[in-house]
Amino acid sequence: HGTHVAGIAAADTDNEIGIAGTGFNTRYMPVKAGGGDVENSNVIAYGYHGVIYAALNYADIINCSFGGAGLSEFGKEAVAFATERGSLVIAAAGNNGNDDPFYPAAYQNTLAVGSVSRNHNDVLSGFSNYGYYVDVFATGEGILSTYFDYDADEVAWTPSYNSTSGTSMATPVVSGLAALIKAEYPDWSPRRIAAQIRGTARSIRASNPGDEYEHRLGKGLIDAESALTNIMPGIKVLDYTFDQEDGSKINLGESGTVTITAANYGESTSSLNVNLEVIQPGIHIEQASVNLGSVATDDTIQVSFEIEIFDTYDPSEIPLFRLDISDNAANYSDFYMFEYNRLLFEIMDINTIQASISSDGTIGFMDALSSQGGIGFIPENYRNILYEGGLMVSADLQPFGATDRTPVIINQVRDSTHITRHFLPKENIQFFQSQLPGSGVRLEGEGSFVSSRHPMADGLSIDLQSYAFSGIGIDRSFFVIYTITNNSNDTYHDVNAGLFNDWDILDYEQDLTGFIAEDSLLYAYDSSGAPYVAVAHLGPVSSAFAINNASPMTLRDAETREDSLRFGIYHSSSDDHDGFTDAEKRLALSAGTERTTISEGTDISVVTASGPYSIPPYSKIEVGFIYAWGETQDSLQQEVVRAREYYFDELEREVERPDGLILDQNFPNPFNQNTMIRYHLPEPGHVELAIYNVLGQRIRTLVDWHVDQPVNIVPLNADGLASGVYIAVLRVNGRTETIKMSLLK
Repeated sequence: HGTHVAGIAAADTDNEIGIAGTGFNTRYMPVKAGGGDVENSNVIAYGYHGVIYAALNYADIINCSFGGAGLSEFGKEAVAFATERGSLVIAAAGNNGNDDPFYPAAYQNTLAVGSVSRNHNDVLSGFSNYGYYVDVFATGEGILSTYFDYDADEVAWTPSYNSTSGTSMATPVVSGLAALIKAEYPDWSPRRIAAQIRGTARSIRASNPGDEYEHRLGKGLIDAESALTNIMPGIKVLDYTFDQEDGSKINLGESGTVTITAANYGESTSSLNVNLEVIQPGIHIEQASVNLGSVATDDTIQVSFEIEIFDTYDPSEIPLFRLDISDNAANYSDFYMFEYNRLLFEIMDINTIQASISSDGTIGFMDALSSQGGIGFIPENYRNILYEGGLMVSADLQPFGATDRTPVIINQVRDSTHITRHFLPKENIQFFQSQLPGSGVRLEGEGSFVSSRHPMADGLSIDLQSYAFSGIGIDRSFFVIYTITNNSNDTYHDVNAGLFNDWDILDYEQDLTGFIAEDSLLYAYDSSGAPYVAVAHLGPVSSAFAINNASPMTLRDAETREDSLRFGIYHSSSDDHDGFTDAEKRLALSAGTERTTISEGTDISVVTASGPYSIPPYSKIEVGFIYAWGETQDSLQQEVVRAREYYFDELEREVERPDGLILDQNFPNPFNQNTMIRYHLPEPGHVELAIYNVLGQRIRTLVDWHVDQPVNIVPLNADGLASGVYIAVLRVNGRTETIKMSLLK
């Protein structure tokens, strides 16, 4: 693979031998980045180390025909280091045929390359990735280049030529072009070379008309002659912010400013114009076009746009913007796509934790696989230590009128290759700060989401409340409370609700877990110690479960329950790693405390869950958890104990109760066989709920005992009852409420 890639970029030209590399007379530095043993010989284990090595050894262009789906802070920093040192990193967009971010191509400082057909028709290769992060395309199909063949008789490798396809092949075409530009303009920076290649590319949108390609084909197909001779401006967006005048984020029903910071890495402009467009309806831009005039090479510019997000905007859509950039005098145009994903998450920053919470059931990042839509979980004096966090709910779903139950898992965490997304935002999260007696401060968050993307369990709504405090002795923790409401006629049995968290403490391959039985506290830490981190229960414990992410054990290998809990959640093409399956998620939510300790350093995740509960039609449950950290195991334990005490002494008292006694109309009504009766209590008390016929005769007593819950659902089965009108009578603490019900058989 490496030999084939090197030949495309750097094979000698005009020598009547084999092939011609695009770099004409380019000198290349082969850097081995593969695994160090036979078992891992095909794994790019040291790709980013190779980038750093090449930069330290004065490579002008670094070709990366490798990559993967996961964002790496180390990889991001390696690419940034190489760029600052003077190396242009050019990377393959990937061969998955989709628009999922692929790294290192998707890092800001790389030039990302996709592939088009060899038939000169500008059609995207079927295997090629595309997306907002892709800059340019080059031919990557059937590329003849240098190769080695294995001769079994001679037990030797012999030089040869071979044709291969992939974005790995398109990338060195662009790398060779970059080398030509560097030779012609040796003083140009890596950013200017990248801007020149992108700026002179031509659009391929007309040859790829599908909606999935809209805005996702970069600037288009490279034009080598134009890149060498037609010197262009090169505007690159560096950052963007969405702020109100007081510095807070712009929310629904509010106005504010979009501020874009960019730099011109190319030729000076004479009449630079920028135009901002929003893709979704429900957002207004006051003045969408601005003329910035002359911008010199390497100058940085800022441009601001006033926007209003209407309160009718659909919060399930992340606002997407397109910035068009042009200078007619230079025959230059380009564009940049960016999202306002901050609309759907908030950053908690009131004590010793910085963390982001979203309106879609995720914690830390909305898209953990690319570390987008949040900041993770950052304890004071440390970096982010949370790779992924999200809500999972398992249940046995019994449709109304049925006797059978179907197991379901509703969640917003990874499966095999993606994030499972059953939840959609209903109300985007907002934070409210208030002063407590003394010097204490409270930060409360409110948001909600619905399970409308689940194929069966689509009737759940989840109200989220978060609480963080400073100045009251619990400054290393925060609370998340979920109120799960069943908005359907179905019943959810054996409900377990919990949080999945993939912690990467310091060295993600050296993490461990421990368990403090007296506090039911499962915690994670690094082999070198601090920080210690945990998610603690605020209800009945259905699971405190530790996962070795890299374990090859799968459910189909399991012979006992203990064995069945020894699965990993990595995904690979082999049967040993099938990702995080629904069956494994259900097990993880009901694992009890059978598997809590991982004593050898590895990549770990933990599941903390409460249950089991039942959620009858139009009823709800409340499930709460504490995120906490400490410098030691003892300090973590003490923080959790104090936080739990505060919750049960203070926060739990805030459970809303109706202002008065309410007896709702039964549902359905009229009914054939089964119906449900819901009532609301202003305070606990002795409840009597009885059914009478029109003659005033009591025929059923449904409830006759003390009730604490504010909202209650009671089923009525009409076996033995004739069609007609019946009266439900509710008596509580001397008060009476009645409703009429119609039975039709």
